[in-house]
Amino acid sequence: MRVTFVRRNPKDLRLLVLASVQLMQYKTLRSRHLSLKAQNQHRLNTQIGRELDPFKHFEILLEAASMSMMKLHWEKCHKEAMSLLSRRSVIRSLSFGSAALTLGGTGFGRPSKRAKAFALCGDESHNSDYIRTALTSNLVDGAGLSIDFTDDERLLTYDNLKHYEILIMFRDGLRFPKGYYQAMYWTGKPEDIVSVPPLEKKIGTFKDGVAWMTAEQGRAIKTWIQGGGSLWAFHNNSQASSMNKDYRDVEGAIYTGHPRIRPYKVHIVNREHPIAKGIKDFVVTDEQHYVTYDKDPKYVIARSVNENGLDYTDQAGRRSNTSESIWAYDYGKGRVCFMAPGHMITVLWNPEYVKMQKNAVNWLLHES
Repeated sequence: MRVTFVRRNPKDLRLLVLASVQLMQYKTLRSRHLSLKAQNQHRLNTQIGRELDPFKHFEILLEAASMSMMKLHWEKCHKEAMSLLSRRSVIRSLSFGSAALTLGGTGFGRPSKRAKAFALCGDESHNSDYIRTALTSNLVDGAGLSIDFTDDERLLTYDNLKHYEILIMFRDGLRFPKGYYQAMYWTGKPEDIVSVPPLEKKIGTFKDGVAWMTAEQGRAIKTWIQGGGSLWAFHNNSQASSMNKDYRDVEGAIYTGHPRIRPYKVHIVNREHPIAKGIKDFVVTDEQHYVTYDKDPKYVIARSVNENGLDYTDQAGRRSNTSESIWAYDYGKGRVCFMAPGHMITVLWNPEYVKMQKNAVNWLLHES
């Protein structure tokens, strides 16, 4: 027999998942108790097979467990199911209907059992695929860190964060409701677009970007980290800080621009920090991000340095060949780490940088 569920805007999708688990437990019990009274069997035959909402489903299961032994067993299953489903990573994978959540580095939409990290990644200039591919190799496979990946910023809530130990932020601070003409491997102009019939929507430009992080989300991140969570921000995420006061206070800097992609050195300036343990200077071909750094210089672990005689004038009007690139510090009971390199997968897979990322996992989990 088949039971289908009708989504009726439940307040908590936990009930929907839990109901299906209890249904499986019930089916096992039903096969063992064929001696149910005829009236109960009749009730099941008439109820099962109809469309049930998750709330009514609980009532039917409880009625089916009218015999004392079955009721006790159901209560045990209920307790075990609540324990198994305590993590919101399962619930959030179902949130917002079509929200894209790739869980535990194991595949699209397959929930991780006990993910430690929540990763919000991908934007108009940084596709989520290279980020997920790189971090899955470095952190999931390489360091044993379970990660729930998503590109839906609506999932960034305090209720969701409290079920994780690390928040990975690898996206900028803008959303583009009108879209944009630019695309990977294509650098044409709007007038180069041919569409039959003509586009009805007016396509925007990068000037039409709007901030996605709300004041509430900024406060939620700050509160969560002060309470013991860890923020791990990458690359262009410093741009999000320029649009949110609370988030800037947590992350410790704002983005001020970058030159074209070119080689630069990541120079370690604090080799005593656990994240820099055993790490040598390394060179990457990348966007050299410049920032206005707000915190104490003692927290800086590495600086980016162009050694080919090339300077850059950032948005603050400062001309230099170097900027703060990697830093880390305690924030309340939590921890914060920022790593600027990361525009391409070749950067994230630099061997020394991979070792540094693995060190960061231990530090952010308060294990070093």
